[in-house]
Amino acid sequence: GRERHRALERGGGLRRPLHHVVGSGEHPPAVDVGRVLRELLLDLPDRGVGHRGPVGEPQGRDGEVALVDLVALPMNNIYDARVLGIDRKGILLYCGPSKAVAVPLAQPQLGWKNIAAFALDSDGKHLFVLDPTSSAIWQYAGDSAQFKDLPIMFFGEQVPQDMSKAIDLAANNADLYMLFQDGHITVCPMTHYDVVPMRCTDTATYVDARPDRQPGPKINDAIFSQLTFASAPDPSLYMLEPLTRAIYRFSPRADSLELRGQFRATIEQNNTLFEGPASAMVISPNRYAFFSIGSQVYLATDVP
Repeated sequence: GRERHRALERGGGLRRPLHHVVGSGEHPPAVDVGRVLRELLLDLPDRGVGHRGPVGEPQGRDGEVALVDLVALPMNNIYDARVLGIDRKGILLYCGPSKAVAVPLAQPQLGWKNIAAFALDSDGKHLFVLDPTSSAIWQYAGDSAQFKDLPIMFFGEQVPQDMSKAIDLAANNADLYMLFQDGHITVCPMTHYDVVPMRCTDTATYVDARPDRQPGPKINDAIFSQLTFASAPDPSLYMLEPLTRAIYRFSPRADSLELRGQFRATIEQNNTLFEGPASAMVISPNRYAFFSIGSQVYLATDVP
């Protein structure tokens, strides 16, 4: 994979570290700062970033929602929401330009134990909730970003090993990808027949064509903390390596991930500008990379 170093622009400072960054369509990215969602306004000519927020308060709840994950929403939803969040109780928070609406998901019969992450497929018609303590992913079918029905268990008889160590997931319309604490990936098909048991690839192979590298279950000098698909028609899967503050780009397959390149700051910026590991990243539809380090958000344009 080819490394690309790019000068990054610094965004506005925030008082608390960022754990999630989400970009949706042509709108500026939204950021989870603890319990309050704020939008970062990007003034493209000046590369300036300011604050506008909070986006809104939850309607019908106690006014505070501690979110564990965020995803961008398709614009054609009944809430006119740009960002969807979830808390550990399974409450969805739809965040729009002027308000936020809280809607609880129907709980699985076994209840929730520890919601760690969630994801939408490429069409936004299915929602997947990762509950690693229960060794489960719960799948909700929806319409216009509403998910009213009881969930079904995504796994059949084959549950991937070490599910308690799963930390993130991402889905396209073909496969669901799970990231684990040690950096390995498990891939499961999105569709299968009832008469044929689901067969997940546990563990997928990283294909790294760099000199002196061999295909294997991990990339030796990278332990990833987040993965996300770029918006269609880009099929790439992006993964964040927090310690080196690098974004890796892969071509995903049902049984492997082929490294296509890396994207990181210049050597000078790494030595002088950053303090601490990266905590979140997103690739926006207009090919901007946003990622956060501490209480700062950085951006780069023209991401490959």
